[in-house]
Amino acid sequence: MQDRSTRPFDVIVFGASGVTGRRVAEDLARRAPGRFALAGRDLAKLEAVREEVAQFAPAVREAPLVRASLDDPDSLRAMASQCRVVANAVGPYAHYGTPVVQACIAAGTDHCDITGEVQWMRSIIERFDRAAKEAGVRVVHACGFDSIPSDLGVLVLDARAKQRGVRLSRVRYVLHSARGRGSGGSFASLTHMFTRANEDPTVREILSDPYSLCPEPERGADKGEFKGVRYDRARGGWAGPFFMAPINERVVRRSNALLGHRYGRDFQYEESHAFGHGPLGLLGAATIAAFIGAIPWVLEGPLRRRAFESVSPKPGEGPTRDEIVHGHFALKLDAVTMDGDREGPPLSVRVTGDRDPGYGATGGMFAESALLLAEDNDPREGGVHTTASALGLRAIERMARAGVVFE
Repeated sequence: MQDRSTRPFDVIVFGASGVTGRRVAEDLARRAPGRFALAGRDLAKLEAVREEVAQFAPAVREAPLVRASLDDPDSLRAMASQCRVVANAVGPYAHYGTPVVQACIAAGTDHCDITGEVQWMRSIIERFDRAAKEAGVRVVHACGFDSIPSDLGVLVLDARAKQRGVRLSRVRYVLHSARGRGSGGSFASLTHMFTRANEDPTVREILSDPYSLCPEPERGADKGEFKGVRYDRARGGWAGPFFMAPINERVVRRSNALLGHRYGRDFQYEESHAFGHGPLGLLGAATIAAFIGAIPWVLEGPLRRRAFESVSPKPGEGPTRDEIVHGHFALKLDAVTMDGDREGPPLSVRVTGDRDPGYGATGGMFAESALLLAEDNDPREGGVHTTASALGLRAIERMARAGVVFE
């Protein structure tokens, strides 16, 4: 591993002019002034963003600006060589993420992102896991709302189970409430992922395999995401599918594999979205189930895809600052445990966030993930990681600084 102790910055935020990049810059300015820089292809735009963010976090004015462009590999390597960690906020990652990962591995620099693009994560694992291990570089995906509450939530439950002398058997994640708004970048990633699945059988297979992110071919007890509607009084009434389950569930299973099947080879994990009791709860669950089920069909043909894109937010568009600050989320993970051959005590963890999940909470979690990687004086093995395998339980306390609390 290259010596990174003399590098001028702990973290460089690449894509700082985007919606997420601005949030990360603001969080870093509050928590790590003088330790980070902002990077992008247009220095004038970065300067304008820095002044805008400085209204809320004045210390951001201390952050130097670094020019780096995706069409200039030398500039990406030069950027990566100046820091310990690149927080890559430029998506869709399937379009723009790979050159940044390559530059980080070449420079011996850790890389983290907030991707939810399963097919891209699979490609990075296949192409770069070995090279990252040899370079001692950690590539850490899904460092935001996808998939930190899921990934670290299960890790917390496992630690509690071991304290009680039992093991995890099954965990169910239920989103109970969320207030936030999507951005153009998220919709662009979604459109690209399902369009590629419609065009390429290999991508379609990756998205349909519940174990597609595991490091080796694996078949466990999970058969796929919950896609229907059900009534579950113990978990909040009517439940429908959770929009991000196809990402989060695969990340949790990869963590289990990377951690030596710490949760067990027969471990089961599932996510859903609670909509409450009564007719309105049923309507909400049925509506989300129908919407999620229709997405592949909507994006299958060029005319339907263009119609979907015409009503979706455009890249660069996102929630306002007021929407971000006044957003929130609350979810719960319930575990069934086993004590030998008998069922053990039930365990649960509640995860709450005090900002918009997709941008406010994600920006804070992303910033804390990058800082934890930079501060790690005893880094773990290189390779393509999850937050559970790269950051571990020490991340729980740090996420609270971002307003994301595990109870």
